[in-house]
Amino acid sequence: MLQDFRSVRRGGQDFNQFRLRVHSQGTRPERAWVIEGTGSYGSGAASYLAAENEWVVEFDHPTPSTGDGAKTDELDALRAARQVLGRPRPSVPRARGHREALRVLVTTRRGAQTARVAAINELKALLVTAPVDLRDQLRGLTTTALVTKCRAFRLGSAPINELTATKRAMRSVARRIKVLTTETNELRASIAELVISVAPQVLDQPGVGPITAAQVYIAWSHPGRCRNEAAIVVCRCSAG
Repeated sequence: MLQDFRSVRRGGQDFNQFRLRVHSQGTRPERAWVIEGTGSYGSGAASYLAAENEWVVEFDHPTPSTGDGAKTDELDALRAARQVLGRPRPSVPRARGHREALRVLVTTRRGAQTARVAAINELKALLVTAPVDLRDQLRGLTTTALVTKCRAFRLGSAPINELTATKRAMRSVARRIKVLTTETNELRASIAELVISVAPQVLDQPGVGPITAAQVYIAWSHPGRCRNEAAIVVCRCSAG
């Protein structure tokens, strides 16, 4: 039975006012706060309530709405509550702290890697269509040597034509690759430092480096999350 419905803005003061309102209604101490998207838009509410020693349940896999097309915040809240009540084991939100620190570092590094690969492909595409003389100068170089060579292009005050424009473009992309390479390496060093601090035992496993260890730690999150072999398999898939 729906006792009350209220929209709350994302902010600590609003969360506190709503929590106090629930307290005033005399609800039982074992009440649970069901929050969808605890790892994204709902992270603020989940973190605040957890810090207040409230029981927070993650609504992680909502079922599709009914075929009648009805969809409102009130109906979504009712569906979430009913689905969570019907589950044998409620999902607990992933931990923050060190896990969240690793997650943001790993995610940012992955983005830098993706951008770096795209820039390398762009540089090689420019080489394919470069003027013949320039292409002959750069043919056969390794990726590292190609980046170093293109970064060192000097254009001076030469007029802009096909050759100088191609050199300028290749120099720009090569410098971008250098920046992204430095960024990736710096993020990897930060990840390694944090992994050594929070989970050095994972690095003792054969073939496990700091990035893999970080991914395992992110997927594992906290004691009790991997409660059986099936959960461990899911954890391994998430880490991979």
